[in-house]
Amino acid sequence: MKKSCKECPWVIRNNNNNNFIEHSKKYNKKHNCHMVPKDKVSGVWEYDERYQCYNNKNYLSKCVTTQKISSMKQPV
Repeated sequence: MKKSCKECPWVIRNNNNNNFIEHSKKYNKKHNCHMVPKDKVSGVWEYDERYQCYNNKNYLSKCVTTQKISSMKQPV
């Protein structure tokens, strides 16, 4: 996905969306945009790179960058 969908759980906050996001964060799970038609993907958690949620992708890329920076050895 190239941009956030209008009903993205990472943007529209409610109890259900918060639980969805926390599950994704807890397990570092990639997931598809939930607005993709069911005939293109079998489910939100059945990851397909073409349909990955835009905000999930941004979050995971920031996590990887942060981990790489924190794992680098600091000069003495």
